[in-house]
Amino acid sequence: MEIWIKNDSDAVLEDVKLQTCLFLRPIKEFAPYTSENKLVHVPGEGWAPYPQAPREKTPMGSYRLGCRGVPPIADVPVIITVSSRAERLVASTWFTDTYSLVTNPQHPCMHADPAIDRIHVGEETSIRGEVWFFEGGIDDFTEASEAWLCQTSSNR
Repeated sequence: MEIWIKNDSDAVLEDVKLQTCLFLRPIKEFAPYTSENKLVHVPGEGWAPYPQAPREKTPMGSYRLGCRGVPPIADVPVIITVSSRAERLVASTWFTDTYSLVTNPQHPCMHADPAIDRIHVGEETSIRGEVWFFEGGIDDFTEASEAWLCQTSSNR
């Protein structure tokens, strides 16, 4: 995935936050109306179901879960949805440009939402992310994705 933004305004754009929805309902094995099949990585706990990930007031990681006013909890900029039919999953990230990880069980979907710190007048910037469809379990994904997760996408 790649997003390009050009600032054609007369002012510097600061703290640009975007939403990117990975709508899962058409893919039946990823479509249950729940957040229990969504995983985020929490320091000291590893991959945890989204509803059970701690929502403490003290920041633990670098990436927010849910609304933008919550402290950063996750330490890996990835949200995962696990299949209900087989040992496979789908994962989404904007690498270091990820700001928040969100799910909506009524939709159902998952978000790895990106942010851009600053875009100067006349400047064009882009950020890069990825969606992975992966065959295997979460341990297999963790091992296979080590190099992938270390990438950065910032062109700033």
